[in-house]
Amino acid sequence: MIFIARGKRALSDATPVEEAKIAGDLAQYLSSRSGAPVAVSGIMRLSTGWESDVFAFDAPAWRPGGRVLRLYFGKNAGPTALHEFRALDFLKRATYPVPQVDLAEESPQPLGRSFLIMQRIQGVWLGQMWRDPDPLVGQREIERFCKLMADLHMLEWRGVVGAQDVPTFTIGQQLGVWEGYAAQFSLDAFRRALDWLHKASGSVTAQPLGLVHWDFHHENVLVDAQNRPWVIDWTQFQATDIRFDLAWTLILLASERDAATSEAVRNEYFRQRGWLESEVAGDLQFFEAGACAKRLLSVLISLGSGADAIGMRPGAEAIMSSRLSRFAIVYRRWLVLTATPLPEIEELLAGHL
Repeated sequence: MIFIARGKRALSDATPVEEAKIAGDLAQYLSSRSGAPVAVSGIMRLSTGWESDVFAFDAPAWRPGGRVLRLYFGKNAGPTALHEFRALDFLKRATYPVPQVDLAEESPQPLGRSFLIMQRIQGVWLGQMWRDPDPLVGQREIERFCKLMADLHMLEWRGVVGAQDVPTFTIGQQLGVWEGYAAQFSLDAFRRALDWLHKASGSVTAQPLGLVHWDFHHENVLVDAQNRPWVIDWTQFQATDIRFDLAWTLILLASERDAATSEAVRNEYFRQRGWLESEVAGDLQFFEAGACAKRLLSVLISLGSGADAIGMRPGAEAIMSSRLSRFAIVYRRWLVLTATPLPEIEELLAGHL
């Protein structure tokens, strides 16, 4: 499971030679699958993220319309590709606004890395619309963002075909997954954080499990020319307590964008759900602490054992190291919520606290 949020970063540019090789290998692969010649054209890098490279291409003899190729990094690239395929396929059946998925290839043999192919959505990131100088536009887009998230969380999913294959985790099971990382990497910060979370979880009121994205942010929502929103990047899709998802979004926005935006999203989500601060705030603090721990410990693992250890691209460590001031915001929130120092994190963030 990937811990850290993945922005759409231009870490490097594809060379014409690289693009030509991908196009040739992809044409050969699609031709072998379809039993007829398939030409691939117009290949172009769209983004370079934490865990994948994303390219646009056309192959009209195979599928009409533009397609997207997502090439994954990490030791679990094959299972990740298959998981995202299943997530997109399931969500499409549930009528949630996601791109149509075409196929997933677990084997790295055809293109050198595991990959997924899906419909290309041409549009603008919703985050760009948040920056509109008209405050009414920004508020409208925050309302749309929160509705997309609330619709996912409230979706009646258990009756959808394939629901039995959706990974499900109670709060205790979620902490158990993180314990697996603690055992693997033997970090004292992990032990301290999980001790606090286990104790605090005992006072949290359980809720029915809902569908979650685990990285729902403004750069994972596209708005097309018809003003329709589409949610992308579903590698962490599962069913769990939806407050994990909300808390991750709020912590991410507060540290990577600004506290005012995070607060505006919190208020709007509460409004749409009919939640009262007095009834929700106590439990939500536990989930915010969980989001802080998830984010901080992923950085600690990556910088100590390499980003590939948690499924990210080689070299992502340099990006993390350049953003320690952002992670310091997360750590300060952790301390406010838990009053539990994590010495390894403080050593890592020295000079930013």
